[in-house]
Amino acid sequence: MSNRKNYNSIVFLTTLSVYLGLVLVGGATPSVLAQAATTRDFNIKNEIVVEDDLDKKPDEDLFAASLVELVRNLDALSNNKKFDWKAKSAFTIEDLGFCKSDDSPSYLGSSLLSQNVSDVFDKTGVAIGRKLFRKKSDFGLGEFYADYPETINFNFLVDNKSFNLETQINLKTDEAAQSFANLISTYLSQTESFSKRGGTKIVAENTKSKADGTKVLLVTHLPRASIDALTAG
Repeated sequence: MSNRKNYNSIVFLTTLSVYLGLVLVGGATPSVLAQAATTRDFNIKNEIVVEDDLDKKPDEDLFAASLVELVRNLDALSNNKKFDWKAKSAFTIEDLGFCKSDDSPSYLGSSLLSQNVSDVFDKTGVAIGRKLFRKKSDFGLGEFYADYPETINFNFLVDNKSFNLETQINLKTDEAAQSFANLISTYLSQTESFSKRGGTKIVAENTKSKADGTKVLLVTHLPRASIDALTAG
């Protein structure tokens, strides 16, 4: 609402200046004054729209920043000899949801990893899940505190310094899944477009998404070169 008021103020002041300018130079008829004011109003709107179109950064991060943080945390564990990039490491989160009573995560998980490594994967999955549930709720595609089967599944896999994440978001209807897939595709495109976002751009470039019935499927594959780029420096 404040943006609309500001815009109206700009239009009023500009229209007034045009009107007074034409009156001072003399000879302008009321019809000419009205036409000039209307034309200027139209131009201002065009300028505002163009300016908005040039700045389409994602409103919030959905998962790219969380995956950058995950890779860097794993690399820190590797430097401390608590994680091996070359070994096969798998971690699964099944049917993630959030309890309405205390906002705590609820899910099934499986892992043969050390506690330190499991904790890093666990924290990442819950953080991403919370963002995705919030986005789904914000756009009216489901509830934040949804019951089964509206859950999220994660399959993390690291093998020979290659990172893979498969994410499955379960929604109520095919239409909701397609709409959410479109939102995620827009998020990925916008993240790719802003080179200053560095690591998140790498993640976005290596993530594919699609709707499959009532599911939204996301696949992120970071090859060795991408891992090296994310952990450099």
